[in-house]
Amino acid sequence: MVRSLTMANPLRSEVVRLYKNLLYLGREYPKGADYFKDRLKMAFLKNKCVTDPEKIKELIGRGEEVHCMKYLQHTSNNLNISCELQKL
Repeated sequence: MVRSLTMANPLRSEVVRLYKNLLYLGREYPKGADYFKDRLKMAFLKNKCVTDPEKIKELIGRGEEVHCMKYLQHTSNNLNISCELQKL
């Protein structure tokens, strides 16, 4: 199967990388990894039709902020970012 439209977007790899990084950090989410995964998936699916490169970069930036915040909270044993996931 050829995915010409999705593979043509040069930002796709950044989006996939961000998703994987957030998914990895969500393994130790207090409400469970499955809960986190479902919320993460909903947040990404909500924006799957965005095609404007500038908007995609903005969304990636928001996701990276969540990732950094999640990492910092993880290191301090405080993993509550569900409100931030809703903003994506």
